[in-house]
Amino acid sequence: MTLGFRETWQGSWVPLDGTAPARPIRLDLRASIPFLGALFRDRAMPVDGSVRAAGLATDAPATGTVEIGRAVWRYRVAFTDDAGGRVALGGERVFERGRLVESMSFLRARLLDVDGQPFAKALFRFDLQRELGALLGRARIA
Repeated sequence: MTLGFRETWQGSWVPLDGTAPARPIRLDLRASIPFLGALFRDRAMPVDGSVRAAGLATDAPATGTVEIGRAVWRYRVAFTDDAGGRVALGGERVFERGRLVESMSFLRARLLDVDGQPFAKALFRFDLQRELGALLGRARIA
């Protein structure tokens, strides 16, 4: 049994050194796992998709994982920026009791250079009202 879904995150990223203002960023991901048992065993789903970050990456192919936890989903995605450098995006989606709908709408992330050093932070928003129906409609079990 294959499990999969698609999601779109939009937000902004800003360099940690303050040299530039916040700029738009978009993360489109497709996740799939070959059989449901693997999710319970590994708790991670491979993902692929694209990253669009103004001034950094123009529709760059991206690959990585989403680790599914009870209260936290950890996103680890790598892509190549427009200058040819490797970038890693690491973020968390934290589900808070009493604020479940609101908390599941945000993904806080860091952008890391090839040496693993953070150079920017990003805040993404998942528009639940617009995307949830589409997400559920795109979720598939085969």
